[in-house]
Amino acid sequence: MINYLKIEFLKVKTYKTIWILVGIFVLGFTLGGISLESILNDAITDNTSGSPLPIPTFSIYTFPTIWQNMFFIAGYIKLFPGFLFVMLVTNEFTHNTLKQNVITGMGKHQILNSKVIMALSMAFFTTLLIFTISLVNGLVHKTPEVSWSAVFENLGFVPAYFLELTTYLMVCLLFAMTIRKPIVAILSMLIYSVIAEPILAFKAGADINQFFPLKAANNLIRIPRTTLMEFFGYEFQEFVKWQDITICIVYCVGIYFLLRWITNKRDI
Repeated sequence: MINYLKIEFLKVKTYKTIWILVGIFVLGFTLGGISLESILNDAITDNTSGSPLPIPTFSIYTFPTIWQNMFFIAGYIKLFPGFLFVMLVTNEFTHNTLKQNVITGMGKHQILNSKVIMALSMAFFTTLLIFTISLVNGLVHKTPEVSWSAVFENLGFVPAYFLELTTYLMVCLLFAMTIRKPIVAILSMLIYSVIAEPILAFKAGADINQFFPLKAANNLIRIPRTTLMEFFGYEFQEFVKWQDITICIVYCVGIYFLLRWITNKRDI
């Protein structure tokens, strides 16, 4: 595993564009995570001033609900790491990097394994980034009567996000390794994520759409409990459901073995 990480890092470290995009992502999410609560509350105040039924402001940085709040919000920006991942994988086909790996003795399955390790690493470091931002925000905003047990309550949403992003990146890997052309693969993944699956899931109905890959990933962390959501009478998720976890794991494993079969049938 360490060797795979070293190989992938040696490839990535020369991509200046990738590091610039990563820096923009980290800086953007850090600043957004810090200012999001005030932006939302200012918008609520401005749009409901003079209303006979004022909508209450709320805090997303309160322990223990901060974990669900922040990782739910992070679910909306996983397109960005997905975009980076597809670009990295498809660029290796474009520049014949993978063929060079094969010539130097790396097997097809080892190449696939290295991409899976890359996906897991991206999911881990993204999760770690959001965890750190959430923890700092929660401590700085000083939840009333907070205790360490409250700080670490609901931490189940942290590995849930890791699984959510891993599932998404595995779907991205499927597009990248089957299409192989950067622009076509990225556009195909965006169309599937934003248009195709949502439409199919809507038409399929609630009983079936929970088994779609990205829908299952999104279901891991649902609408969090806030005073705003309570005001509108939403039902809240108290914990991550085993059904959603199982569906995502099945998709990750299934995509991996499907890609093994594809790599056996095709030249790198």
